[in-house]
Amino acid sequence: MMSLNPVTASSAIFERYCSYITTTFRLKRADLNRQIENILREPGKFAKGPIVEILPPFVPGQSPEQLIQRGGLLQPEF
Repeated sequence: MMSLNPVTASSAIFERYCSYITTTFRLKRADLNRQIENILREPGKFAKGPIVEILPPFVPGQSPEQLIQRGGLLQPEF
């Protein structure tokens, strides 16, 4: 199983989005295009980096079949 590096993923998404904005909405004036790109790339102006939340590992519980057999939580018709 591959792990996802949130910093690398966030950077890649940011770069793709900047590319999308600067190519889709390209203006005839190069100076305005540079201003837009500079504003997009100002640290903290457009993107604030990945938000990473540390969570404990998932602890698996009972299967649906076990819950049905235990009774009270799920109906057999489920």
